Amino acid sequence: MSLFEAIAALAIVGATSVGALAVAGAGVRTAGQARRVHEVQALVREQLARLDLARDEELLVLPDSLAAGQFAPPFDEYRWQAESRPDRRYAGLFTIEIVVSWPDGAFATTSAIYRRPVMRVLEGP
Repeated sequence: MSLFEAIAALAIVGATSVGALAVAGAGVRTAGQARRVHEVQALVREQLARLDLARDEELLVLPDSLAAGQFAPPFDEYRWQAESRPDRRYAGLFTIEIVVSWPDGAFATTSAIYRRPVMRVLEGP
């Protein structure tokens, strides 16, 4: 084997190694992003469940405990802000907006909660 062949073989091995490391790095980044998406979706569902348990009056004006806050450990890097407003077109429907944020990003979503409107009974003469 000549010196030229040895150098060519090292160059091929080096190029292949660099490509493999780039693919491995991309896989690690993708796994981190997938973990973040999974966590954020679970935290949004948690906040929607809390809002779903709120009384009608609380949905009209969210109390501080439902309007904003920070999640408990191990998710304490995440914060949330929520907003609720009645839908003017449909009685009993509330539009809910939730933003979950972390130091280098945020995720916003909009949903709806339905409450059966209170019916008033009219008394006769």
